[in-house]
Amino acid sequence: CARNIVRCSLYFRDRHAALTIKNLDPLIESLERHGVAYTFSRSGRRAVFLRDIDANALEFVEDTTM
Repeated sequence: CARNIVRCSLYFRDRHAALTIKNLDPLIESLERHGVAYTFSRSGRRAVFLRDIDANALEFVEDTTM
């Protein structure tokens, strides 16, 4: 990235709301059924990232201990 670029995609992470849910599978099924784009966490955690209709970043993290 160039030094004069404020937002560098290699190092920049969106600020986002993170929500914990018990099971990601129903959410993933619903996202796919409705054609909503999402990505899985690169860290290997059981989490998905997506954007709402206003382009806000959202993270859903699975916590099976709930």
